[in-house]
Formats: sequence, structure tokens, C-alpha cells
Amino acid sequence: MKVMHIVHDLDYGGAQKMFVKTSEGLQRRGNTENVCCIITDKKVLNSDIYGIKKITLNLPHITSFANSIMATMFELPLLFWAVYNEKPDVLYTYYGPMDQLFSSIIGKILGKKTVTRKYGQEHIRSSFNRCVCKLNYMLTDRIVTIFTEGIAELSDIGISKEKITYIPNGRYATKKTKSKNIAGIDKTDFVIGTVSRLTPIKNHVAVIDAISKMKNKNIKFVIIGEGNYKKKLERTIKHKKLEENIIFIGATENIMEIISGFDVFVHPSFAEGCPNAVLEAMSCGLPVIASDVGGHRDLLGDGTGVLVEPKDTKKLREWFEIFLENPELRKEYGKKAKEKIKNEFSLDIMLRKYEKLFEGL
Repeated sequence: MKVMHIVHDLDYGGAQKMFVKTSEGLQRRGNTENVCCIITDKKVLNSDIYGIKKITLNLPHITSFANSIMATMFELPLLFWAVYNEKPDVLYTYYGPMDQLFSSIIGKILGKKTVTRKYGQEHIRSSFNRCVCKLNYMLTDRIVTIFTEGIAELSDIGISKEKITYIPNGRYATKKTKSKNIAGIDKTDFVIGTVSRLTPIKNHVAVIDAISKMKNKNIKFVIIGEGNYKKKLERTIKHKKLEENIIFIGATENIMEIISGFDVFVHPSFAEGCPNAVLEAMSCGLPVIASDVGGHRDLLGDGTGVLVEPKDTKKLREWFEIFLENPELRKEYGKKAKEKIKNEFSLDIMLRKYEKLFEGL
């Protein structure tokens, strides 16, 4: 069986990382033949994917309305031609409403099975994207949701449960280093960290507000990621006089190296699917505090981690202080997190589920 994995770009992001891990992992297992198709010319992640043919359509990454129109006009025929030439049995598209819709249309025309990945919560999408997604959901053969609440969200818009498969993201557990080798961090600092793009929906402000009210000032908040929201965050930090406490690290492929030096990982988003950042933190044995939304509940809702309401900065501060004062409690939560990755969210478990899905189409 030949599977074409389709992704919009290779920017830093959860969907892009899973595109690489899934296609490469399946290829290594040897039960499927895999080919990768990248829609746009934005490639930040290392694109040398083990033993897999890679096709790039080289459409311009959408940075303006003009680019968006041009990309949409050319994407359908270029993707059609790529699928026609490669002759895959299955098209699996990771994210992007238009990319997913085009894949489903092409699948119908050429008689290919199509799989769409539901990667986020519906309420955060624009009205236009919700309409595009619903049309795609009706056309595609199977929908993979990476968080359990996605099943209910899809059912609510009339999608049959028989069409839905739950396959959360996966990864391997890794060893946590004791080093805090981050510029601006002292060995005695209590390090709170997060990994996410800098946008309002990721709710960095809640952490900044919580830290501003803590009496112990020997605290650092490390933010890994990039985005247009950085300047506004910097103004908030300056207003609260926390310039010495907040450290920005841009997007990087060395995430595990950095986060393993954190004491606590925090992920306060207003909406989430199955966030790779939280999986990465859990896999190296970090205690995790996250917002009580979406896929966070699948990962942490059984007491593996701490869930708080996104706007409850008081509760967030209280948990920071609890972990600050209780190193043994941090170890206990970190151990539970790592065990859960091994037992329920390993990469091998995820890959076996995809093989079963593709074989059953």
C-alpha cells in the first residue's frame, strides 16, 4: 500500500512535526510505501525524511492576500498532477482546510482513498474555514481526530461516528537532563517554560500575570516560539517590570535539549488538539500545568498533570508556588507523565493505529 502524506509547509509546528514523524516512522516499519508532498516553499524543519521520496509544489507561503489567491488557483492542478504521477492508494492530509478539501476532491476524481486529520477545536476557526472543513468532512473517506472531544465536535455537525478514528499524537520517552543551560538562567532559578507560537490563543499573558503576583522573584519564564504577538507580550512584560524574569527563545529544533532544563512546563492555551509541546514535556518527565481544554484533558485529566481554567491566573500562581516549594512533588508528577507517554501515547502505538487505519480503507 502506498500512502501520500500531504502537508502545507515545513514550518515549526505540531502538525508539521507529526507529518515528519508519521511518514518516517511508517517507512521505517516497512508495512507501507510512503511519499511526502509539501504544498508551499516554506521549509524550516529539517526536511531529510528517512528513505522517502519528497515532492514540493513550491507554491508561495501565504503572507499576503495576493499570495493566497495565487496559491489557491495553482494548488489544485499541481496537487492533482502530483497524485496522478505518484499513484498512491491513500492521501493523508495533515492540516489546512483548503489543502484537505483539494485532497478529498482529487481523491474522488482519481478513485483514491482520502484521510483528513482534525487537528484543532472547531470553535476557534473562522466561519469560512468551518464551512470548508465541513464540506471536506463530507467528502473524505475517514477523519482522524487527535483528541477525544473531536469525536463529539464532528458528531455535532452531522458526521457519522463510523467515519471518525481517534489517533492521538505520539512520541518516545526521553531522558531529562539536570542542566539549566539557558542564557540568563542561574542554577538556583525556578524555571517555568512553554513552547508555542506567539499568538493570543496560546495565552502567555496568563503566565506573565501569575508570575507578577508571586513573592519569590527568583523565577524565570522561558518562552520558545515565534509570532507576531511578541511585541505586545514585551509591552506587557515591561509594564509589569518582569524584563529580568522572562526569556524569549525563538523557534528551534533543539526543543528537547532546552525544555529538559525546565522545572515546570506550562501550556495555558484557550484551545488545543493533542499538543506536541505537552507530549514533549511529559516524555522527559516534567510536571505539566495546562488549561482545562481539548486534548489537554486526554493527556493530563486523570491526575497525570494539573488542569486549570485558562483565565484562572490565581490557581495558576498557586500551582507554581506549590511546585516551587515541593521538589518531590515535581518528581512525582514528572514520573506519572513519563509513564503515561510510554503506556498510552508512544510513537509505536500511534504508528500501529495508522497502519490499521490505512489497511482497513
